[in-house]
Order: sequence, then structure tokens, then C-alpha cells
Amino acid sequence: MIQCFEFTDRGVRYCNRFVRTEKYIAEAAAGNLLHPTWTTRAPGGMLANLGGRIPTQAGVTTLVRNGRLLALDEVEPLYTLDPATLDTLGPYAFPGGVEMPGCKAHTRTDPLSGDWILAATEYGRRMTLRWLILGKDGAVKAHQALTSPRMTYLHDFMATERYIVFVLHAVEFSPFGMLAGTRSFTDSLTWRPEQGNLVMLLDKSSGESVLVEAPAAWMWHGLNAYEHEGSVVADFVGYDAPDHFLGDNAAFSALMRGEEGKAEFPGTLRRYVIDPQARSLRETSVNAGHHEFPIVDPRAGLQRHRYGYFAVGPTGDWILDGVARFDMESGMREEYRFGSQSTLRPSRSSRHGAAAKARAGC
Repeated sequence: MIQCFEFTDRGVRYCNRFVRTEKYIAEAAAGNLLHPTWTTRAPGGMLANLGGRIPTQAGVTTLVRNGRLLALDEVEPLYTLDPATLDTLGPYAFPGGVEMPGCKAHTRTDPLSGDWILAATEYGRRMTLRWLILGKDGAVKAHQALTSPRMTYLHDFMATERYIVFVLHAVEFSPFGMLAGTRSFTDSLTWRPEQGNLVMLLDKSSGESVLVEAPAAWMWHGLNAYEHEGSVVADFVGYDAPDHFLGDNAAFSALMRGEEGKAEFPGTLRRYVIDPQARSLRETSVNAGHHEFPIVDPRAGLQRHRYGYFAVGPTGDWILDGVARFDMESGMREEYRFGSQSTLRPSRSSRHGAAAKARAGC
């Protein structure tokens, strides 16, 4: 469901619409679930799930591009909507006949050039990473596919003026059960912290890549990345382990049963400083607590940023009940928790590490 709030001098107008995907139309007509999702299999057992195809729900992110409202999921196609009425106009076709199977729901936009950067993963005997750059005019500027050094899962990526930054988790994806129709996609993921993370810097101009090792950490979403004195600085929300998502009694699954589940490891604000020449990486803890859904002012994308904005919640609980702003220059954190006891609580973090030395950005 797409929800729209329109703010004018006459007040606020609200409307919502379901994206009329192929899946939505078929299941609405049938009055039942017909297709698998990331966490469930379709009714009908193994035979109904052979091949592991998951149709898009267009239900993760939205953005406006060249006057069109797009709804994205983890697979193609993207769906196009009328930004004024929210009516579904149909699937989005990439220009030049480009195909992006497994297109990620999160994208990056360069506020200076207007370039739109997309990434995709495709599974076979090995995992293929694809990336696509569309110019401000919508034309294809770059498109490439390469073999990933690891069969894993990624939900988001980051980018700088020169590089695309892929964080390849210490998660192992085994596709055989899903292809055979016996397991869901998420049930095919296994946390392997002993492997550590692999971080790939992909040069947008040459297509060459640099691979560096990092401690094991799960990343749903990156905050922002930029280049500074020859290094790449990448800020993100990281978990020491994704127990809220994978493993026994994970909070994601328990919530569906009306239970709390496990979420012992919080999403903390972290920073990678990567030296492409030395092929080295340093990770620092910027701010403790539990964060998710990080964002910067879009005008600061791919450049040095001063502030990061987050949804926040209590440690040990996946439920998010507040918002926060963190000042990367001073280490000051402002937080608002919703509810009857909500207060605005500015506080200086004692664990902002190297990030406190960052100078003013947008």
C-alpha cells in the first residue's frame, strides 16, 4: 500500500492505494494467497513451489524519478504509479532493453549529477552482481555484471562519486531447497560469522573492483558513503548477529505469532574507513543503541554528511518507537520517543569514535 501525505497552505491531504501488481490482482480475485513470498511458500506443497520464483509485491520502497512514482521490491519488475492519484500505470521498463533480475529495492541518487544507481543479485551456480547507472535524462550510462566472490544476500548498498560499495555479509545462501520448492528464501540463509564480511568497492568508470575483509556484521541499510583523502568512508547500521531475522525464535517470525522473539543484538551506527590502495579496512563504532532505517538529507548523498537520521528503539527489542538525529561532527544525539512519556533528550555520545572528527557537511 502506497500512502501519500500532501502538505499545502490549506492543510494536509491523505490518500492511499494498493499497487496493482500481477500478484495482488490474482490473489484479490481468488480471495486467497497463491504465490510464495520471501518468508513463505505458496499453498500446494513442493510442486507448487518448484523453481523458487517469487513475484514482486512492489512493497519495500518508493521514489519519484523523472515525474513518475516507482514502487520497488527485491525482484523485477518495478511498478510505475501516477504520483497525483496513486493509480498503478504498469510495470517499469528499463531503457535500452536492460534487464535487472533481482533488482534491489534500495537505490542511490547522486544529487549533483542526477545519476540513478541501481544494483541487483541473481542466483545460479554462483551469484551474479549487476549494477546500472541511469543519467538524469533516463539514458543508460553504465551497466555491468560480475561474479560475486560469495553466494550471499544483500538488501542495500552504498555509493560515492567514484565507487559502488557492496557489503557481502557473513551469510551463506543455499538455493537448492528453495529451487526444489521445499524451503523459503529466508529459510535458505545461514549466519556464518567465522567467515567475516567481504566489502567490495566497484569503480563506476572502469568496472574494476577492490575486495577487503571486515568483521562479521549484518547490514540491512547503509546511511551514506563518501570519499575523503583517498579513502572511502561508509556509515551504516550494523548488527553483530542478525538474531532478529535468522535462527531460532527470530523476532521477525515471532511477531507474526503475536510473540516477542529474539532480538538480542541491536543495530548500532558503524563506520568503515577503506583504503583502496592498501586494500585495508578499519571499522569503528560511532553510536550505540538500537537504530534502523538510516537516512541523510538527499542533498548530501554520496558526499560528506554531518547529520544522520534514524528510527530507534530499545535494545533487545525489534520494535522501533522513536526517531533520532546524530551529529557526526560533535557526537551530539537528539532523540524523541513516542508515547505518553515521550521527551526530547539531547545527549552527547561517549562512543562516537572517529566520526566525531568529521567536519560539517549537509
